[in-house]
Amino acid sequence: MVKKKFLIIEDEMPLLNAISLKMQKSGAEVATARSADEAKKILHEFDPDLIWLDHYLLGDEDGIEILKRIKKDTSTASIPVFLVSNTCTDEKYQEYHDLGVKKYYLKSSCRLDEVVSDAMSIA
Repeated sequence: MVKKKFLIIEDEMPLLNAISLKMQKSGAEVATARSADEAKKILHEFDPDLIWLDHYLLGDEDGIEILKRIKKDTSTASIPVFLVSNTCTDEKYQEYHDLGVKKYYLKSSCRLDEVVSDAMSIA
């Protein structure tokens, strides 16, 4: 059985570790990034089946900027992206939606198990 591969782009280290552990326990292979720069370095080498994306990231770029890059590149454009954030306004959410985000989760309103289960079923 081939493991599903997930790229988690999240700036909060405790949450990043929890997500990574939960996905690994679900049988996934995981790569992590805390900034857009880290994500860019990992993306093509890792070739994920799904990307978990937060809006705010370390560094100068936010989730919208990295998503634009992902969707512009024909080799990554079809990778499903989950937006998981507490700080996404309606306007920002609409921009993510227009860029093709597969699902949006409000961190404070969902359980980690729920998001991981959805991710495993979609990837």
